[in-house]
Amino acid sequence: MAMTEKAQKNLIWVLSIAIPVVVALLFNPSVRLDIGPFYFLPPTYATINGLTALFLILAFIAAKRRQLKRHENLIKFSMLLSVLFLVGYVLHHITSDTTIYGDVNADGTLSTDEAAAIASTKLVYY
Repeated sequence: MAMTEKAQKNLIWVLSIAIPVVVALLFNPSVRLDIGPFYFLPPTYATINGLTALFLILAFIAAKRRQLKRHENLIKFSMLLSVLFLVGYVLHHITSDTTIYGDVNADGTLSTDEAAAIASTKLVYY
């Protein structure tokens, strides 16, 4: 059953508000679940992001060729991949501690020696 245009717009509004709120909650260290950690997720959702980019390019090509049904299906599949990415991203971040760039010994703090070791690369990283 196809959604009406009004229902689609309402869904877009809800998601446009809900997604940033959920992601913002991830910055609060007290929002954690003790069910993980899911360390396999970052490479998984990186792969999903790469596939999403590929399918969006294919959707663009289909639109240029006026293959509108193929374009629509590729866009829908890209949106599904984006939802999977978001679920993985949120799951990883609510079950894992924050990683500090340069924290070699993973103790959650950046020592003076660790900061000195990454000083030249920090500008490029950020």
